[in-house]
Amino acid sequence: EPPSILDSSLVDNSRLQIQKFLQNKGYLKARVTDSIIIKKKKAQLIFTAAEGPMFRIRKFSDSILDKKVEKLYRVNRPLFSHIQPGSRYDTDSLAYDRDEFYQIMKQNGYYDFYRQYINYNYDTTFNNSIVDVKMIISNPEGRSSHPVYTINNTLITIANSSTTGLRPLGEADTLQVDSQFRFVDYSHYFKPKAVTYYIFQKKGDVYDINKQSLTTSRLSELNVFRNVPNPTYEKLSDSTHRLNTQIDIIPLKRMSDRVEGEFIFNGGRYGYNLGNTFTNRNLFKRAEVLQVKLNWSVLFDNA
Repeated sequence: EPPSILDSSLVDNSRLQIQKFLQNKGYLKARVTDSIIIKKKKAQLIFTAAEGPMFRIRKFSDSILDKKVEKLYRVNRPLFSHIQPGSRYDTDSLAYDRDEFYQIMKQNGYYDFYRQYINYNYDTTFNNSIVDVKMIISNPEGRSSHPVYTINNTLITIANSSTTGLRPLGEADTLQVDSQFRFVDYSHYFKPKAVTYYIFQKKGDVYDINKQSLTTSRLSELNVFRNVPNPTYEKLSDSTHRLNTQIDIIPLKRMSDRVEGEFIFNGGRYGYNLGNTFTNRNLFKRAEVLQVKLNWSVLFDNA
């Protein structure tokens, strides 16, 4: 690589990044200085770190205004927390704990919960390399608690396999399957049960991000759909904290035929191998996949 041009602003930025890294790893009083030695139009950069004492956590506490969230946090915290009295103060551990509890909230109906609701305060006024950490979970602005959302209706839309725009074209087979599922099929190739069987969030269930991901992965594993994005949700305008679900799917082409050929040469022998693979996806409109493979080989012996 060609040598970099010296930029003093980038040098200072590097110094600050090194200093911030040390502070994030518990050396809260760390200071980093830089010096530049120039000789024959070449510069040597020297960063010197005075890390200072390493701070350890003396006490950990929490302040959670929503009592249901407080109970959920305190029950689950021993299962995931990396923040313990006596351990080194480390912002990576704080971030890990925040992400873990964010996932727990999303698994328990808190659709509207964001990481920004979780913050940490720390106190280092003891002057003996210890720090007290307090985790704060605030409520949504103007609310006394975090709402828990449940699943309401689900709209399933299957486009044509040739769909490239934002909306599918043509007439659709539309069916109200039950009190939850409405099935709209522009391809005319699928029965509702082929899809509804793999939707794991049922009407009345508490929203769960794990079941959302499971629905997407199971539909993708059927190998009959070209595009299976995560379900999207729309909050009802009333005060019931319910979510309408929408799942938009683009299927693969129903039938495909692949021909492959190869030249074989082994130990003085040579020949040809031809293969044909016929695939019928969704044979009985229940997302079944039928594959028929035919191979024809010829091998010649020079002897």
